[in-house]
Amino acid sequence: MKRTLLSLLLAACSLPAIAQSLHIEAEKSAGGTRVTFVADRKEYPGTTTVYFTLKDLSNCKNGMTGTEKMEIAHEGQRVKMLNAANESRGVGYSYSYYCYNCRIDTKIDGNAVYRMPCTTRRPIRVHSTVYVYDKHVHPDEEHKQLGYRFQLEKGDTVYCARRGRVVKIERPEPSQFERGTVSFSTETVNITIEHPDGSEAWYICVDPESLMVEPGDDVMPGDPLALAGTYDYENYNVSLQIYRYVTDPSKPGHTAQHPGISHRQLFPRFATTEGDVTLEHGKSYTAVMNDRLYTHDMSKKERKRFAGNKR
Repeated sequence: MKRTLLSLLLAACSLPAIAQSLHIEAEKSAGGTRVTFVADRKEYPGTTTVYFTLKDLSNCKNGMTGTEKMEIAHEGQRVKMLNAANESRGVGYSYSYYCYNCRIDTKIDGNAVYRMPCTTRRPIRVHSTVYVYDKHVHPDEEHKQLGYRFQLEKGDTVYCARRGRVVKIERPEPSQFERGTVSFSTETVNITIEHPDGSEAWYICVDPESLMVEPGDDVMPGDPLALAGTYDYENYNVSLQIYRYVTDPSKPGHTAQHPGISHRQLFPRFATTEGDVTLEHGKSYTAVMNDRLYTHDMSKKERKRFAGNKR
């Protein structure tokens, strides 16, 4: 059977993993007059969102019952502190929490322009991607676009599109899909990068033997991530999805303490020789890399230092 490379995405992005390793520890002072809640056992290199619920408060002068959303960036981060109203006895409380390994309901930077994740030396054809299973099981239906596929060549480098932190490198279990003359496998590697505004980029199908980053690495636009991957050892490409996570009350079991979460695809502008554009299916573009892309997510202090280093 002839293997045909599809202009499709092999899978939709998954929901964020529940941060089962993260623990919120209650540290008490002598007599229990001060209670400090601290993030412990944080293994995820990106941001963990915590829905922290306090109940049954007594003898507390600075706490309120209810649920708060907090973002945990590092091990040992203080989540909350309670102080006794009457220091002759301790604070009474109970608490629970629920965690997601991602940022949720953040304000997305609409001014951010992305670098195409490919070479600047030649035009690259871009295809819209959809979920391949839906496309071939329901061929007559209209399908939602998930992202882009960049048609590359063997040995091409995949570059970081925007500043962020590598939070996940996935090695999917080998699987096959066959229908008629179409087949594909998922024996490739995917990289997830968290951006400063809470959005994420999912680089799908890179060569597993050429990884140049690992979880926890901070990366900048233009940094090499890996070489282009392939599903059939004939056609080389990388797919890119950009998305954010939002609370979704329509999810079964949604509550303030344990909200349902969904992802929303983003289609930002990319820097090309034609200007900053939203990429169109089937067109070819030549990528651009410049200081504007590199410094967009920098602080004023970082930009000043960057400008000084260029003199």
